[in-house]
Amino acid sequence: MYELYAHTAVGRTAGLPDEVIQAIKEHRRPEGVSEAARAAYRLVESLMLTYDVPDAVYTAAVAALGANGVVAVVQLAGHYITVCAMLNAFRIPTPDG
Repeated sequence: MYELYAHTAVGRTAGLPDEVIQAIKEHRRPEGVSEAARAAYRLVESLMLTYDVPDAVYTAAVAALGANGVVAVVQLAGHYITVCAMLNAFRIPTPDG
């Protein structure tokens, strides 16, 4: 939960609309975002839900993000999966408890 808490604040600071943040919190694909953001969301969604990336998702991600962008998104997602696991394992609370 700490990661969600922290990244909600970061998303708002970066200018994400509350509707987009809420959609992500509810595991819904956000509307009204760029093609690159949609591709990144689908890529991470696939990794998080199935630990796999279907060919169509990969192809769309490369088209929208470029090969280096896909590597960066996968690497970042992996990092945050690890951080989230550690925060959850050690029961790190959000500042508001």
